Amino acid sequence: MSSNAGTAALNLQARLLKGGAGAFGLRVAALLLGFVADLVLTNTLGLENYGLYAIGISWMSLLVPLGSLGMNTALLKLVPSESSQGRVRGALDFAAKRMLLASVVLGGLMALGVTLAGARLGGETRAVLYILAGFLPIQVFTLHGQAVLQALKFPVLALLPEHVIRVAVFLGLVLALWAWRGAELRASDAAWAYGLGMVAALGFTLIWARKKTPSDVRASAPQIDARVWWWLALPMCWNTIMRLLNSRADPAMLGWMMGTEGVESAAAYAIANRLASLLLFGTVAINAVAAPWIAELHAQGKRAELQRLITLAAKGLFAYAVPLSLILILGGPWILEWFGKDFAGAERTLVLLVVARLITCLAGLVGFLLSMTGHQGRVALWMTLAAALKIGLNLLLIPLWGSDGAAVGTVIMLSVFSGLAWRDVRRLVGIEPTMLACLGYLPRFASEVPATVEHPETPGQQAVVEERAA
Repeated sequence: MSSNAGTAALNLQARLLKGGAGAFGLRVAALLLGFVADLVLTNTLGLENYGLYAIGISWMSLLVPLGSLGMNTALLKLVPSESSQGRVRGALDFAAKRMLLASVVLGGLMALGVTLAGARLGGETRAVLYILAGFLPIQVFTLHGQAVLQALKFPVLALLPEHVIRVAVFLGLVLALWAWRGAELRASDAAWAYGLGMVAALGFTLIWARKKTPSDVRASAPQIDARVWWWLALPMCWNTIMRLLNSRADPAMLGWMMGTEGVESAAAYAIANRLASLLLFGTVAINAVAAPWIAELHAQGKRAELQRLITLAAKGLFAYAVPLSLILILGGPWILEWFGKDFAGAERTLVLLVVARLITCLAGLVGFLLSMTGHQGRVALWMTLAAALKIGLNLLLIPLWGSDGAAVGTVIMLSVFSGLAWRDVRRLVGIEPTMLACLGYLPRFASEVPATVEHPETPGQQAVVEERAA
Protein backbone atom coordinates (compact mmCIF):
# COMPACT_ATOMS: atom_id res chain seq x y z
CA MET A 1 0.00 0.00 0.00
CA SER A 2 1.34 3.43 -0.90
CA SER A 3 1.75 6.11 1.77
CA ASN A 4 -1.19 8.08 0.36
CA ALA A 5 -3.41 5.00 0.41
CA GLY A 6 -2.27 4.18 3.94
CA THR A 7 -3.02 7.71 5.11
CA ALA A 8 -6.45 7.59 3.49
CA ALA A 9 -7.17 4.28 5.19
CA LEU A 10 -6.14 5.64 8.58
CA ASN A 11 -8.24 8.77 8.06
CA LEU A 12 -11.25 6.67 7.15
CA GLN A 13 -10.72 4.47 10.19
CA ALA A 14 -10.42 7.51 12.45
CA ARG A 15 -13.63 9.02 11.07
CA LEU A 16 -15.47 5.74 11.47
CA LEU A 17 -14.26 5.31 15.03
CA LYS A 18 -15.24 8.87 15.88
CA GLY A 19 -18.65 8.55 14.29
CA GLY A 20 -19.15 5.10 15.75
CA ALA A 21 -18.24 6.30 19.22
CA GLY A 22 -20.72 9.16 18.94
CA ALA A 23 -23.48 6.90 17.63
CA PHE A 24 -22.75 4.27 20.27
CA GLY A 25 -22.75 6.89 23.04
CA LEU A 26 -26.10 8.07 21.79
CA ARG A 27 -27.39 4.51 21.86
CA VAL A 28 -26.23 4.15 25.48
CA ALA A 29 -28.19 7.28 26.39
CA ALA A 30 -31.17 5.88 24.49
CA LEU A 31 -30.76 2.60 26.34
CA LEU A 32 -30.97 4.30 29.71
CA LEU A 33 -33.98 6.38 28.70
CA GLY A 34 -35.74 3.43 27.11
CA PHE A 35 -35.03 1.22 30.11
CA VAL A 36 -36.52 3.77 32.49
CA ALA A 37 -39.50 4.28 30.16
CA ASP A 38 -40.21 0.54 30.04
CA LEU A 39 -39.93 0.25 33.81
CA VAL A 40 -42.37 3.11 34.31
CA LEU A 41 -44.72 1.84 31.62
CA THR A 42 -44.92 -1.77 32.79
CA ASN A 43 -45.42 -0.75 36.42
CA THR A 44 -48.10 1.84 35.61
CA LEU A 45 -49.97 -0.04 32.86
CA GLY A 46 -49.90 -3.53 34.29
CA LEU A 47 -49.52 -6.75 32.30
CA GLU A 48 -52.80 -6.64 30.34
CA ASN A 49 -52.67 -2.96 29.34
CA TYR A 50 -49.01 -3.23 28.42
CA GLY A 51 -49.90 -6.22 26.26
CA LEU A 52 -52.53 -4.17 24.38
CA TYR A 53 -50.00 -1.36 23.88
CA ALA A 54 -47.35 -3.85 22.67
CA ILE A 55 -49.77 -5.38 20.17
CA GLY A 56 -50.62 -1.91 18.80
CA ILE A 57 -46.94 -0.98 18.43
CA SER A 58 -46.32 -4.34 16.76
CA TRP A 59 -48.95 -3.64 14.09
CA MET A 60 -47.68 -0.10 13.57
CA SER A 61 -44.10 -1.35 13.20
CA LEU A 62 -45.22 -3.60 10.36
CA LEU A 63 -47.06 -0.79 8.54
CA VAL A 64 -44.44 1.99 8.84
CA PRO A 65 -41.95 0.42 6.36
CA LEU A 66 -44.79 -0.09 3.89
CA GLY A 67 -45.56 3.63 4.16
CA SER A 68 -41.89 4.49 3.61
CA LEU A 69 -41.86 2.54 0.29
CA GLY A 70 -38.18 1.76 0.97
CA MET A 71 -37.27 5.31 -0.03
CA ASN A 72 -35.49 6.07 3.25
CA THR A 73 -33.16 3.08 2.85
CA ALA A 74 -32.63 3.83 -0.84
CA LEU A 75 -31.42 7.35 0.03
CA LEU A 76 -28.56 5.83 2.04
CA LYS A 77 -27.25 4.34 -1.19
CA LEU A 78 -28.27 7.02 -3.68
CA VAL A 79 -27.00 10.18 -1.97
CA PRO A 80 -23.36 9.14 -1.21
CA SER A 81 -22.85 7.62 -4.66
CA GLU A 82 -24.29 10.54 -6.68
CA SER A 83 -22.01 13.25 -8.09
CA SER A 84 -24.84 15.35 -9.56
CA GLN A 85 -26.35 17.83 -7.08
CA GLY A 86 -29.53 17.97 -9.16
CA ARG A 87 -29.98 14.21 -8.92
CA VAL A 88 -29.43 14.34 -5.14
CA ARG A 89 -32.08 17.08 -4.84
CA GLY A 90 -34.38 15.08 -7.09
CA ALA A 91 -33.95 11.95 -4.97
CA LEU A 92 -34.69 13.83 -1.73
CA ASP A 93 -37.83 15.48 -3.12
CA PHE A 94 -39.04 12.35 -4.89
CA ALA A 95 -38.73 10.29 -1.71
CA ALA A 96 -40.35 12.91 0.55
CA LYS A 97 -43.50 13.35 -1.56
CA ARG A 98 -44.12 9.66 -2.06
CA MET A 99 -43.45 8.70 1.55
CA LEU A 100 -45.85 11.37 2.78
CA LEU A 101 -48.63 10.36 0.38
CA ALA A 102 -48.22 6.64 1.00
CA SER A 103 -48.21 7.02 4.80
CA VAL A 104 -51.37 9.17 4.82
CA VAL A 105 -53.19 6.61 2.67
CA LEU A 106 -51.93 3.74 4.81
CA GLY A 107 -52.94 5.46 8.05
CA GLY A 108 -56.43 5.95 6.65
CA LEU A 109 -56.65 2.29 5.63
CA MET A 110 -55.49 1.21 9.09
CA ALA A 111 -58.24 3.30 10.72
CA LEU A 112 -60.79 1.92 8.24
CA GLY A 113 -59.75 -1.63 9.09
CA VAL A 114 -60.24 -0.97 12.81
CA THR A 115 -63.69 0.49 12.10
CA LEU A 116 -64.73 -2.51 10.00
CA ALA A 117 -63.50 -4.91 12.72
CA GLY A 118 -66.00 -3.29 15.10
CA ALA A 119 -66.91 -5.27 18.20
CA ARG A 120 -64.43 -8.03 17.35
CA LEU A 121 -61.81 -5.75 18.88
CA GLY A 122 -62.09 -4.60 22.47
CA GLY A 123 -62.79 -0.93 23.10
CA GLU A 124 -59.30 -0.19 24.43
CA THR A 125 -57.69 -2.11 21.56
CA ARG A 126 -59.64 -0.01 19.04
CA ALA A 127 -58.61 3.20 20.81
CA VAL A 128 -54.91 2.24 20.69
CA LEU A 129 -55.05 1.34 16.99
CA TYR A 130 -56.98 4.51 16.03
CA ILE A 131 -54.42 6.70 17.82
CA LEU A 132 -51.43 4.97 16.24
CA ALA A 133 -53.05 5.13 12.78
CA GLY A 134 -53.26 8.91 13.14
CA PHE A 135 -49.58 9.20 14.04
CA LEU A 136 -48.35 6.77 11.36
CA PRO A 137 -47.57 9.51 8.77
CA ILE A 138 -45.56 11.39 11.42
CA GLN A 139 -43.33 8.40 12.03
CA VAL A 140 -42.87 7.68 8.33
CA PHE A 141 -41.88 11.26 7.50
CA THR A 142 -39.44 11.26 10.43
CA LEU A 143 -37.70 8.34 8.70
CA HIS A 144 -37.14 10.54 5.65
CA GLY A 145 -35.35 13.23 7.65
CA GLN A 146 -33.27 10.63 9.47
CA ALA A 147 -32.24 9.05 6.17
CA VAL A 148 -31.16 12.45 4.82
CA LEU A 149 -28.96 13.09 7.85
CA GLN A 150 -27.49 9.60 7.77
CA ALA A 151 -26.78 9.73 4.03
CA LEU A 152 -25.02 13.08 4.52
CA LYS A 153 -22.80 11.38 7.17
CA PHE A 154 -24.31 12.87 10.34
CA PRO A 155 -25.07 9.61 12.17
CA VAL A 156 -25.53 11.11 15.64
CA LEU A 157 -28.07 13.66 14.43
CA ALA A 158 -29.82 10.89 12.49
CA LEU A 159 -30.21 8.68 15.56
CA LEU A 160 -31.02 11.44 18.04
CA PRO A 161 -34.72 12.05 17.15
CA GLU A 162 -35.94 8.45 17.25
CA HIS A 163 -33.79 7.10 20.05
CA VAL A 164 -33.49 10.01 22.48
CA ILE A 165 -35.93 12.83 21.77
CA ARG A 166 -38.97 10.63 21.16
CA VAL A 167 -38.22 8.42 24.15
CA ALA A 168 -37.53 11.40 26.45
CA VAL A 169 -40.81 13.13 25.51
CA PHE A 170 -42.66 9.81 25.79
CA LEU A 171 -41.24 9.20 29.27
CA GLY A 172 -42.03 12.73 30.41
CA LEU A 173 -45.65 12.44 29.23
CA VAL A 174 -46.16 9.04 30.87
CA LEU A 175 -44.78 10.34 34.18
CA ALA A 176 -46.95 13.47 33.95
CA LEU A 177 -50.09 11.40 33.28
CA TRP A 178 -49.28 9.04 36.12
CA ALA A 179 -48.66 11.92 38.57
CA TRP A 180 -51.87 13.66 37.45
CA ARG A 181 -54.17 10.65 37.62
CA GLY A 182 -52.52 8.85 40.50
CA ALA A 183 -53.90 5.57 39.22
CA GLU A 184 -53.13 2.83 36.71
CA LEU A 185 -52.87 4.21 33.18
CA ARG A 186 -54.60 2.80 30.11
CA ALA A 187 -52.96 1.49 26.95
CA SER A 188 -54.47 4.39 24.99
CA ASP A 189 -52.65 6.85 27.26
CA ALA A 190 -49.35 5.21 26.33
CA ALA A 191 -50.30 5.36 22.64
CA TRP A 192 -50.94 9.12 22.87
CA ALA A 193 -47.60 9.62 24.63
CA TYR A 194 -45.83 7.57 21.94
CA GLY A 195 -47.39 9.63 19.15
CA LEU A 196 -46.63 13.01 20.72
CA GLY A 197 -43.05 11.92 21.29
CA MET A 198 -42.83 11.18 17.57
CA VAL A 199 -44.15 14.68 16.77
CA ALA A 200 -41.25 16.14 18.78
CA ALA A 201 -38.80 13.86 16.93
CA LEU A 202 -40.18 14.98 13.56
CA GLY A 203 -39.76 18.66 14.42
CA PHE A 204 -36.11 18.12 15.35
CA THR A 205 -35.47 16.05 12.23
CA LEU A 206 -36.96 18.60 9.83
CA ILE A 207 -34.89 21.45 11.28
CA TRP A 208 -31.56 19.64 11.16
CA ALA A 209 -32.10 17.90 7.85
CA ARG A 210 -32.62 21.29 6.23
CA LYS A 211 -29.61 22.82 8.01
CA LYS A 212 -27.25 20.01 7.03
CA THR A 213 -28.36 19.66 3.41
CA PRO A 214 -25.70 21.53 1.36
CA SER A 215 -26.88 24.84 -0.06
CA ASP A 216 -25.86 23.84 -3.59
CA VAL A 217 -28.13 20.81 -3.33
CA ARG A 218 -31.07 22.92 -2.15
CA ALA A 219 -30.44 25.44 -4.94
CA SER A 220 -30.20 22.82 -7.70
CA ALA A 221 -33.05 22.02 -10.04
CA PRO A 222 -34.36 18.52 -9.22
CA GLN A 223 -33.44 15.82 -11.72
CA ILE A 224 -35.80 12.86 -11.49
CA ASP A 225 -34.91 9.31 -12.49
CA ALA A 226 -38.02 7.57 -11.21
CA ARG A 227 -37.39 4.19 -12.84
CA VAL A 228 -33.96 3.72 -11.28
CA TRP A 229 -35.11 4.93 -7.86
CA TRP A 230 -38.18 2.71 -7.78
CA TRP A 231 -36.01 -0.23 -8.88
CA LEU A 232 -33.77 0.37 -5.90
CA ALA A 233 -36.41 1.39 -3.31
CA LEU A 234 -39.06 -1.29 -3.72
CA PRO A 235 -36.80 -4.29 -3.00
CA MET A 236 -35.47 -2.41 0.04
CA CYS A 237 -39.04 -1.72 1.14
CA TRP A 238 -39.82 -5.39 0.85
CA ASN A 239 -36.64 -6.27 2.76
CA THR A 240 -37.57 -3.93 5.61
CA ILE A 241 -41.11 -5.29 5.82
CA MET A 242 -39.81 -8.86 5.92
CA ARG A 243 -37.21 -7.95 8.55
CA LEU A 244 -39.80 -6.30 10.77
CA LEU A 245 -42.23 -9.15 10.19
CA ASN A 246 -39.51 -11.45 11.47
CA SER A 247 -38.64 -9.30 14.50
CA ARG A 248 -41.86 -7.48 15.46
CA ALA A 249 -44.78 -9.69 14.41
CA ASP A 250 -44.62 -12.08 17.36
CA PRO A 251 -46.67 -9.97 19.84
CA ALA A 252 -49.38 -9.48 17.20
CA MET A 253 -49.48 -13.22 16.44
CA LEU A 254 -49.53 -14.14 20.13
CA GLY A 255 -52.50 -11.83 20.70
CA TRP A 256 -54.27 -13.18 17.62
CA MET A 257 -53.66 -16.91 18.26
CA MET A 258 -54.05 -17.10 22.05
CA GLY A 259 -56.87 -14.69 22.92
CA THR A 260 -56.79 -13.18 26.43
CA GLU A 261 -53.85 -15.35 27.43
CA GLY A 262 -52.07 -14.13 24.30
CA VAL A 263 -52.29 -10.49 25.45
CA GLU A 264 -50.31 -11.36 28.57
CA SER A 265 -47.88 -13.51 26.58
CA ALA A 266 -47.41 -10.63 24.14
CA ALA A 267 -46.52 -8.31 27.03
CA ALA A 268 -43.96 -10.74 28.45
CA TYR A 269 -42.51 -11.42 24.99
CA ALA A 270 -42.28 -7.71 24.20
CA ILE A 271 -40.18 -7.04 27.31
CA ALA A 272 -37.92 -10.04 26.68
CA ASN A 273 -37.49 -8.96 23.06
CA ARG A 274 -36.77 -5.40 24.18
CA LEU A 275 -33.95 -6.64 26.41
CA ALA A 276 -32.55 -9.02 23.79
CA SER A 277 -32.65 -6.22 21.21
CA LEU A 278 -30.02 -4.37 23.24
CA LEU A 279 -27.59 -6.60 21.36
CA LEU A 280 -28.60 -4.85 18.14
CA PHE A 281 -27.51 -1.44 19.47
CA GLY A 282 -24.01 -2.07 18.18
CA THR A 283 -25.33 -3.00 14.74
CA VAL A 284 -27.53 0.09 14.55
CA ALA A 285 -24.66 2.37 15.61
CA ILE A 286 -22.26 0.85 13.07
CA ASN A 287 -24.84 0.91 10.28
CA ALA A 288 -25.53 4.59 10.94
CA VAL A 289 -21.85 5.40 10.37
CA ALA A 290 -20.86 2.79 7.79
CA ALA A 291 -23.81 2.86 5.36
CA PRO A 292 -22.69 5.82 3.20
CA TRP A 293 -19.07 4.62 3.27
CA ILE A 294 -20.05 1.13 2.11
CA ALA A 295 -21.95 2.59 -0.85
CA GLU A 296 -19.12 4.99 -1.68
CA LEU A 297 -16.25 2.49 -1.44
CA HIS A 298 -18.16 -0.09 -3.46
CA ALA A 299 -19.04 2.45 -6.16
CA GLN A 300 -15.33 3.39 -6.40
CA GLY A 301 -14.23 -0.24 -6.60
CA LYS A 302 -12.11 -0.02 -3.40
CA ARG A 303 -12.56 -3.61 -2.29
CA ALA A 304 -9.57 -3.74 0.08
CA GLU A 305 -10.70 -0.62 1.93
CA LEU A 306 -14.21 -2.03 2.14
CA GLN A 307 -12.87 -5.26 3.67
CA ARG A 308 -10.95 -3.26 6.30
CA LEU A 309 -14.10 -1.29 7.12
CA ILE A 310 -16.22 -4.45 7.51
CA THR A 311 -13.55 -6.21 9.59
CA LEU A 312 -13.39 -3.23 11.93
CA ALA A 313 -17.19 -3.40 12.26
CA ALA A 314 -17.05 -7.15 12.99
CA LYS A 315 -14.52 -6.59 15.80
CA GLY A 316 -16.73 -3.94 17.34
CA LEU A 317 -19.83 -6.12 17.17
CA PHE A 318 -18.02 -9.08 18.74
CA ALA A 319 -16.60 -7.00 21.59
CA TYR A 320 -20.04 -5.56 22.33
CA ALA A 321 -22.38 -8.51 21.81
CA VAL A 322 -20.63 -11.40 23.56
CA PRO A 323 -20.21 -9.80 27.03
CA LEU A 324 -23.72 -8.31 26.91
CA SER A 325 -25.19 -11.72 26.02
CA LEU A 326 -23.63 -13.25 29.10
CA ILE A 327 -24.98 -10.44 31.30
CA LEU A 328 -28.52 -10.84 29.94
CA ILE A 329 -28.52 -14.64 30.22
CA LEU A 330 -27.05 -14.78 33.73
CA GLY A 331 -28.89 -11.75 35.08
CA GLY A 332 -32.13 -12.27 33.18
CA PRO A 333 -34.36 -13.39 36.09
CA TRP A 334 -33.25 -10.46 38.25
CA ILE A 335 -33.64 -7.91 35.43
CA LEU A 336 -37.12 -9.14 34.44
CA GLU A 337 -38.42 -8.71 37.99
CA TRP A 338 -37.75 -4.97 37.73
CA PHE A 339 -40.64 -4.74 35.25
CA GLY A 340 -43.05 -6.39 37.69
CA LYS A 341 -43.45 -9.86 39.14
CA ASP A 342 -45.75 -10.89 36.26
CA PHE A 343 -42.83 -10.56 33.81
CA ALA A 344 -40.53 -12.97 35.68
CA GLY A 345 -41.92 -15.93 33.71
CA ALA A 346 -40.27 -14.70 30.51
CA GLU A 347 -36.81 -16.01 31.49
CA ARG A 348 -36.65 -18.82 28.91
CA THR A 349 -38.02 -16.53 26.23
CA LEU A 350 -35.29 -13.99 27.04
CA VAL A 351 -32.50 -16.59 26.82
CA LEU A 352 -33.74 -17.83 23.44
CA LEU A 353 -34.05 -14.32 22.02
CA VAL A 354 -30.57 -13.38 23.28
CA VAL A 355 -29.15 -16.39 21.43
CA ALA A 356 -31.03 -15.34 18.29
CA ARG A 357 -29.72 -11.76 18.40
CA LEU A 358 -26.18 -12.95 19.15
CA ILE A 359 -26.26 -15.03 15.96
CA THR A 360 -27.21 -11.88 14.04
CA CYS A 361 -24.38 -9.85 15.57
CA LEU A 362 -21.71 -12.50 14.98
CA ALA A 363 -22.79 -12.83 11.33
CA GLY A 364 -21.81 -9.17 10.80
CA LEU A 365 -23.49 -6.60 8.56
CA VAL A 366 -24.53 -9.21 6.00
CA GLY A 367 -27.97 -7.93 4.97
CA PHE A 368 -26.95 -4.29 5.02
CA LEU A 369 -23.75 -5.02 3.08
CA LEU A 370 -25.64 -6.84 0.32
CA SER A 371 -28.19 -4.01 0.04
CA MET A 372 -25.56 -1.27 -0.08
CA THR A 373 -23.56 -3.05 -2.80
CA GLY A 374 -26.42 -3.57 -5.28
CA HIS A 375 -27.56 -7.06 -4.24
CA GLN A 376 -30.80 -5.99 -2.57
CA GLY A 377 -32.65 -8.61 -4.61
CA ARG A 378 -30.78 -11.39 -2.81
CA VAL A 379 -31.69 -9.86 0.54
CA ALA A 380 -35.33 -9.71 -0.58
CA LEU A 381 -35.20 -13.40 -1.51
CA TRP A 382 -33.72 -14.55 1.80
CA MET A 383 -35.89 -12.16 3.84
CA THR A 384 -39.01 -13.56 2.17
CA LEU A 385 -37.87 -17.10 2.82
CA ALA A 386 -37.14 -16.20 6.44
CA ALA A 387 -40.54 -14.54 6.89
CA ALA A 388 -42.37 -17.57 5.47
CA LEU A 389 -40.32 -19.85 7.71
CA LYS A 390 -41.01 -17.67 10.77
CA ILE A 391 -44.77 -17.52 10.20
CA GLY A 392 -44.88 -21.28 9.67
CA LEU A 393 -42.87 -21.91 12.83
CA ASN A 394 -45.10 -19.54 14.82
CA LEU A 395 -48.25 -21.31 13.62
CA LEU A 396 -46.70 -24.61 14.71
CA LEU A 397 -44.93 -23.65 17.94
CA ILE A 398 -47.03 -20.88 19.55
CA PRO A 399 -49.96 -23.25 20.32
CA LEU A 400 -47.46 -25.66 21.91
CA TRP A 401 -45.18 -23.35 23.87
CA GLY A 402 -46.62 -19.82 23.70
CA SER A 403 -44.00 -17.08 23.79
CA ASP A 404 -41.20 -19.65 24.12
CA GLY A 405 -42.37 -21.20 20.84
CA ALA A 406 -42.21 -17.81 19.10
CA ALA A 407 -38.66 -17.37 20.43
CA VAL A 408 -37.57 -20.82 19.19
CA GLY A 409 -38.89 -19.85 15.76
CA THR A 410 -36.79 -16.67 15.89
CA VAL A 411 -33.60 -18.64 16.66
CA ILE A 412 -34.17 -21.00 13.72
CA MET A 413 -35.16 -18.24 11.32
CA LEU A 414 -32.20 -15.96 12.08
CA SER A 415 -29.76 -18.89 11.84
CA VAL A 416 -31.04 -19.74 8.35
CA PHE A 417 -31.06 -16.13 7.12
CA SER A 418 -27.62 -15.30 8.53
CA GLY A 419 -26.06 -18.39 6.97
CA LEU A 420 -27.51 -17.71 3.52
CA ALA A 421 -26.63 -14.00 3.59
CA TRP A 422 -23.08 -14.73 4.84
CA ARG A 423 -22.54 -17.09 1.92
CA ASP A 424 -23.77 -14.46 -0.54
CA VAL A 425 -21.57 -11.70 0.89
CA ARG A 426 -18.48 -13.85 0.35
CA ARG A 427 -19.58 -15.06 -3.08
CA LEU A 428 -21.08 -11.88 -4.57
CA VAL A 429 -19.23 -9.05 -2.82
CA GLY A 430 -15.93 -10.81 -2.13
CA ILE A 431 -15.92 -9.70 1.53
CA GLU A 432 -15.68 -11.69 4.76
CA PRO A 433 -18.15 -9.98 7.14
CA THR A 434 -17.35 -11.83 10.37
CA MET A 435 -14.44 -12.16 12.81
CA LEU A 436 -13.14 -14.95 10.57
CA ALA A 437 -11.47 -12.18 8.55
CA CYS A 438 -9.05 -11.68 11.47
CA LEU A 439 -8.01 -15.32 11.05
CA GLY A 440 -7.34 -14.86 7.34
CA TYR A 441 -10.50 -16.67 6.21
CA LEU A 442 -11.08 -14.41 3.21
CA PRO A 443 -12.42 -15.08 -0.31
CA ARG A 444 -9.40 -16.61 -2.00
CA PHE A 445 -9.37 -14.91 -5.39
CA ALA A 446 -10.67 -11.58 -6.65
CA SER A 447 -11.90 -13.48 -9.69
CA GLU A 448 -14.49 -15.12 -7.46
CA VAL A 449 -16.27 -11.76 -7.21
CA PRO A 450 -18.78 -11.20 -10.07
CA ALA A 451 -18.06 -8.15 -12.22
CA THR A 452 -21.69 -7.00 -12.12
CA VAL A 453 -24.32 -6.13 -9.58
CA GLU A 454 -28.03 -6.69 -9.97
CA HIS A 455 -28.74 -3.13 -11.02
CA PRO A 456 -26.12 -0.34 -11.14
CA GLU A 457 -27.90 2.70 -9.77
CA THR A 458 -25.83 5.55 -11.16
CA PRO A 459 -23.70 6.27 -14.23
CA GLY A 460 -20.66 6.34 -11.94
CA GLN A 461 -21.41 2.86 -10.66
CA GLN A 462 -22.01 1.66 -14.21
CA ALA A 463 -18.54 2.90 -15.16
CA VAL A 464 -16.98 0.98 -12.29
CA VAL A 465 -18.81 -2.19 -13.30
CA GLU A 466 -17.67 -1.81 -16.92
CA GLU A 467 -14.07 -1.15 -15.81
CA ARG A 468 -14.06 -4.34 -13.69
CA ALA A 469 -15.55 -6.35 -16.53
CA ALA A 470 -12.82 -5.08 -18.86
